[in-house]
Formats: sequence, C-alpha cells, structure tokens
Amino acid sequence: GGMISALFTIPYLRRAEATGRGAVIDAPLFEALALMPSSLLAEIVAAPVTGTQVGGRGEFKLGAGLATYAVYPAKDGHIALVAQEPHFWDGLVEVVGLHDLRDAQRDPAAQQLIRDRLAAFFGPKTKAEMQAAFAGRPSCISLLQSYEEMLASPHALARGYVRTDTDAAVPELALPVTVDGERPRATRPAPAQGEHTAQILDELGRGGVDR
Repeated sequence: GGMISALFTIPYLRRAEATGRGAVIDAPLFEALALMPSSLLAEIVAAPVTGTQVGGRGEFKLGAGLATYAVYPAKDGHIALVAQEPHFWDGLVEVVGLHDLRDAQRDPAAQQLIRDRLAAFFGPKTKAEMQAAFAGRPSCISLLQSYEEMLASPHALARGYVRTDTDAAVPELALPVTVDGERPRATRPAPAQGEHTAQILDELGRGGVDR
C-alpha cells in the first residue's frame, strides 16, 4: 500500500510544482493487494477469452505439496493454512490434536494423513468456532474468498477492478489507485522484453556493448 501511494504521489507533486494543480490520490491497502499482478490472477481474468482451466482451491503448487500449505473447506467458507514455520506448526498441532504427527510435518509419507486430519477438523467448523479455537495462538490461518468471488463482489464492481472498455484482447486489471476520482489509464502497451535496452544503454553512455 505504501509503495503504491509513493509511486503516485511523486509524479503528481512534480505536476503541482509545474502547474500549481494538485490531485486527490486514493490508494486503498486492499486494492494494492487485490490488484497485485500475479500469474494466477492473470489466468483468471483472461480465462473467459482463452478458455484456460485455472483449477480449484488448494491446487497452487508453491507449498511443495505440504498439507500445512493448503486450502481447506469449512462449514461457511474456506480456510487458508500456511503453517510452515515451527511455531505455526506447533500451534496447529495443539489446536487440532496432531501430537502423534508433531515430528512428521515435512515427511512426504505423512502428508495425506495430515491433510485428512486437518480436513476433518476444519470441515464442520464455522468461522466463529475457528476464531475461538485459535485465539491467542500462532497458527497462520484465515478464511478466504476466491479471486472470482472477489472480482464479482459489489465492492469490486463499484470500484471498477476489471476494465473491459479497452482494445485489449482480454479484460485488464485496473491500477490500484485513483487520481481525482478516476483510475489512470495506460497510454501505450507494455514494452516487449528488451525493447528499450539499446535506448537505455545509449543514454547511459554504454551504447555498443554486448546486449
């Protein structure tokens, strides 16, 4: 959030110095996160055009297949679990009752058993019940909405998170900031890889070197 605010404050301060005209910059922390570019979000936004099958909850592979880096269904939503560090794992062991598996967190042979035990624990519980169960303990869990749910929410629609009024082949994510009540618009396509390399090297006085 702070980075986005800084990036958009600096150029408009310069504009104010040059023209005397200020700006109202709105850069919510939520939008800095919700509209942060990622390969997963890009696939979701483009899926209606590309036909890409994005996959479901818990299918992202960053967690190396560990049961403690996954998404689990709950009674009134889904739970994101990122209990990688020892203190998070210890808290999870105590609340869920995984004492017999305390030393097996990263054992490949134990992952399905841990996953089954966690699913059985989270599945029948509500958000309020889990908040009470983990209160005061390091656990690193949270209830989630999917990207699709977030993009379709009344808040996202009212704020214009996805732009369809462009000549782009697929919908575009909006910038996570407004200036004077409007979201800035791109005035040209993103450069291709290496498109400006020669120009930059020339400006640095390094023209002619290997590129």
